[in-house]
Amino acid sequence: ISIVLALPLGVLLIVPGLVNFGFQVHVVPYLAGVGHDATIAATALGVAVGISAVGTVAGGFLGDRIGVLAALRLALMVQVVALSLLPFAASIPILGLFLALHGIAVGTEVAVTPVLALRILGGARFATLYGLLRLASTVAIGLAPVIPGLFFDATGSYAGAVVFWIVTMLIGVAVTFVMRLPAREELPLESAEA
Repeated sequence: ISIVLALPLGVLLIVPGLVNFGFQVHVVPYLAGVGHDATIAATALGVAVGISAVGTVAGGFLGDRIGVLAALRLALMVQVVALSLLPFAASIPILGLFLALHGIAVGTEVAVTPVLALRILGGARFATLYGLLRLASTVAIGLAPVIPGLFFDATGSYAGAVVFWIVTMLIGVAVTFVMRLPAREELPLESAEA
């Protein structure tokens, strides 16, 4: 496996973890801070997760039609748009639009990222290699709630965290534009059982 291919994949596993898990932990206090009561804020989290389930199916369908890298690129761009709506989420219609875009994007990321990894890593030793890459993602997920908390503790606001989430997603978008997938005939697709 080439580091040229594995490094961008690692970034694409880390970026959503840093953003999505940080958001999930802090969404209720964020929404309460922009004026929503606790019931609406907590319901928003549940709605986002529910929409992401639909997004997983829709994202898988999309990945099969336009390719997994293009689908992931689109999902990350949609995520940037969604996160850009957060400062205006005091409005219920804007909050609803955010939840729809965020949920579909997250679901698409979940559906297509493992397939993208298989395309890059190949079938031989896929579980081991993907597990190693997911280790980096898991560390990011562990840090994800801490980063927005640091912004909030330093400023009394989540504004810095929202900017961090948007910039982090933009890095992911940039990676999808420079990333190249190996040609199918270059892939070591032999099974670990063979």
